[in-house]
Amino acid sequence: GSGRGKGGAGDGDAVRIVTWAPDMDFSRDNRHYPSAARAAGIEGVAWLKCFVQRGDRVRDCYVIGESPAGYGFGAAALRTEGNLRIRVHDGRGRRVYDEWIVVTSTFD
Repeated sequence: GSGRGKGGAGDGDAVRIVTWAPDMDFSRDNRHYPSAARAAGIEGVAWLKCFVQRGDRVRDCYVIGESPAGYGFGAAALRTEGNLRIRVHDGRGRRVYDEWIVVTSTFD
């Protein structure tokens, strides 16, 4: 995430710890696996940049990369946006909202 904390160096305000929320259900994501990649036995990864808001929800995700290219892993990852549940904390353990973070979506 992008640290926008205030205060002196070492106080933990600029540190961001990103975790999956306890109610994150990864089982739904598999249905978005690109069919051509699945048929060819190709695994992949996509990176999304997403805005985390209250309620562990994300919005406004967009693809910043995928590998291997051309199999639709980025588009597949975008289709999981509604299922993503993410929590962001600062270095002191306090919840942080309204932050942009990078999400790695793996397809294997």
